[in-house]
Amino acid sequence: MATILKKQKNNKTSYQAIIRKGRYRNKPITRTFALKKDAEVWAREQEHLIDMKRHQDPRLAEMVTLEQALNKYFRTIESPGPNFNEPTTVERKRTCAIILKRYLGRDISLAEITPRVMSEFRDRRLRDDKRSGSTVRQELSLISHLFTIAMQEWELPVSNPIERLARPRPAAGRILALTDLQARVIITESRKARNALFPAYLLVLMHTGMRASEAAGLRKRDVNLNNQTIIIKKTKSKTPRTVSLTDAATAALRNIDTDNFFFLKDKDLSRSNIMNRPAQIFRESWEATKRRAIAVNPSIPADLTLHDIRHSAATYLIEQEVPLRTVADILGHKTIQMTMRYTHPSMEHKAEMMQRIEGYGVDIQKEVSEERKALRELLAEAIKIIGSNGLDEELNKVIREISTYSTV
Repeated sequence: MATILKKQKNNKTSYQAIIRKGRYRNKPITRTFALKKDAEVWAREQEHLIDMKRHQDPRLAEMVTLEQALNKYFRTIESPGPNFNEPTTVERKRTCAIILKRYLGRDISLAEITPRVMSEFRDRRLRDDKRSGSTVRQELSLISHLFTIAMQEWELPVSNPIERLARPRPAAGRILALTDLQARVIITESRKARNALFPAYLLVLMHTGMRASEAAGLRKRDVNLNNQTIIIKKTKSKTPRTVSLTDAATAALRNIDTDNFFFLKDKDLSRSNIMNRPAQIFRESWEATKRRAIAVNPSIPADLTLHDIRHSAATYLIEQEVPLRTVADILGHKTIQMTMRYTHPSMEHKAEMMQRIEGYGVDIQKEVSEERKALRELLAEAIKIIGSNGLDEELNKVIREISTYSTV
């Protein structure tokens, strides 16, 4: 039974309801009301909920709507901070939440969200809305995590509707990497951008393989131009890494005269969307540069993105025979498997590498014998010419020695 305490403060009377029941026996829950009747009603409701949770009453799931569950999820589970997901991840999940509430209904109860309901949602998104498998997987993943939290932490009597649901296959990874010529054209055209900092930014991307927002949010205190190194503290993998700078990238950064950031301006620092995704400041410059570059070299893909520059840098390093483990460290990948997804060697490079297997399984002695036969015939002809022209006897001697060697 709840306890109702009458309190007096500043000539005002209030009533505090105290509940010590179940898991709240040692750490009671309390709430204060102006009227004793309201305190008693609230106390009865809370005790009833505690009993329902204890006995896993299925009616409890009927009392919680999707909107209420999502609000609590983002308030307690996805709050941005050092121990939670990055703001960009939370932003993406909030977008998924908007879609879920729009299609399922914000007032639908958790008890009504069944595998059948979610399979219809999946099919509608794939078939009618033409969304990619990766997008739908993210939306289903949010519902799955929401129900897992509801079961494990909120003690709601629900089951995960995604657990036995067939998820769509993720979209195939992009197989796109710029050739050296295409990269040169893009760098050249970037110099015509309205943003004077864009050419340096693009060069740093190409010469470091940094993520677009890692480079755009680069702080001066994290760059040592004398040692030509960058310390990237805020990474996707949450593990800081050090990247070396080329001479060209170092020179480009050295010419930038700013205070705290290389590319961000003071007005950008107060905008949360820019600070979460700094690369947005170069969106217009990138699109304009890409249009000009395609006009010069139509082979440049129209759907090229700034992230593809990172893929291109990784591919170029691999083609220069940089060890895969080293490339993984440069890119900040925890596994080599991820690095392999980033590298797309050109057909010309693969054809060149395949020439190294030319002698594999071939009768080498037969090939050598044919070459020596051709060499003997050539030397024999040379000796005839030398003899008829009366060249130096010493030269004749050398030619005959070579001819003798070729018969071995």
